[in-house]
Amino acid sequence: MILHFSKSPFNQFIGISYYNRRAIFSFVVFAGLAYYFCIYEKVEEIHVPAIPVSILGGALAIFLGFRNSSAYDRWWEARKIWGSIVNNSRSFGLELITYPIGQTNEEEEEIEKWRRGVINRHLAWLYALNAQLRNKPVEISQYLDKHDLELLKDKKNIATQLLIIQGNDIDRAFRKGWIE
Repeated sequence: MILHFSKSPFNQFIGISYYNRRAIFSFVVFAGLAYYFCIYEKVEEIHVPAIPVSILGGALAIFLGFRNSSAYDRWWEARKIWGSIVNNSRSFGLELITYPIGQTNEEEEEIEKWRRGVINRHLAWLYALNAQLRNKPVEISQYLDKHDLELLKDKKNIATQLLIIQGNDIDRAFRKGWIE
């Protein structure tokens, strides 16, 4: 997950306060209750034995340590996978530009049109996957032609549908002998 923070400390404070408003509210309520009981109800001291507190504190530290470690592992795995997608996308684009070569000018023009369509569809897939992983609306119409947009109109998982369309298009190029 990529977080973008404001450069203004005030805006950072407001944003952090907004997302933690429940915890802040709970803290203020309990602190207010503690203040009230100490000042107005004259509660002198509360005796808490040290052993249960130290045992619970140690258990909590171990629990939070494992939880933090697993969160970091998930983040690192996602980072590696996204890096792999970027590298493989770069290689895929270079292969598309390099390998299919037409025998005639007409075939070369048709291959060039196919290349542009496949590369643009791949860009649309990258943006669709990014938006899907972040639960944001997908805006990829600038990369796709009308036919592809029509195929995706009522689909829920746009990224997967784009891969299916892409596979069919690459299969068509294979059958025409453009790629091996």
